[in-house]
Amino acid sequence: MSKETKKYLIKIPVYISEKIERESETLFSKFKLEDIIEEAENKFNKFNQSKNPYIITQRSNSSKTTAIAIERIDYERIKFNKDQCLLLKVTAFKTNFVDGFYQSQNKDSKEIRLKQNDKIGSNTYCFILYPISQATEEDQRINIYWHIFIYEDPSKTSDEMRKIANAIMRKIIGAPIHNIKADKMMEDLRKCKILPEIEIVLSSLDNSNDDDDLPLALKNYAFTCSLKKEKRIKLNCIKVEDAIDTFEDQSFKENYSKRGGRKIKCVR
Repeated sequence: MSKETKKYLIKIPVYISEKIERESETLFSKFKLEDIIEEAENKFNKFNQSKNPYIITQRSNSSKTTAIAIERIDYERIKFNKDQCLLLKVTAFKTNFVDGFYQSQNKDSKEIRLKQNDKIGSNTYCFILYPISQATEEDQRINIYWHIFIYEDPSKTSDEMRKIANAIMRKIIGAPIHNIKADKMMEDLRKCKILPEIEIVLSSLDNSNDDDDLPLALKNYAFTCSLKKEKRIKLNCIKVEDAIDTFEDQSFKENYSKRGGRKIKCVR
């Protein structure tokens, strides 16, 4: 009797770093991608030896809530076909709690209230760094890009995975990242003549300790509350240049934390 094979869909978003310029040749040697991998390894070793966690503060409405701290970065060289990459296993923890408690599955166990400096950690934040080299118009220069593959563990939010990956690349490697889908969308937009319909969605999710709407019988209980604000803007017959300017405009962050596009129709 054959066992049924189970299949699991793993979501792996891909990000790309800003370019890192290098000399293609020096007086003593010729540049190899292995050089950039070794350089990253040295930076991770230096970070681990410092034993100073890097803190990522998570803010809501300019008020500090929880924080994520990157404590250690373990790495391993792996290969995609013949290409060398780095597999990262990051140890990080959440801290700066203002509310909450821990209780084991034993019904008789006591609640352990979380304090501001308590930590809840994990050592299974996993990423793959894949270096890509690209020749420039100048013969003596090479552009290096990192492709970052993020394993979205079901037990972790995609937002915290992205923040940890961005912090590692920005603060330790020195090459900030952005979603590769954004580049593809901009490339597709520039091929259009006009956009007959666009829908922009602005949203924010804010934590609140306001108990005004809480029933009187429940006001003695500890609680958490969040308020979601969403605004939809529908536009017709938009010039491509104006759509690109809108995409690059960051002024929405004054009132909203996230912007998305529900619907974009294109005429080429």
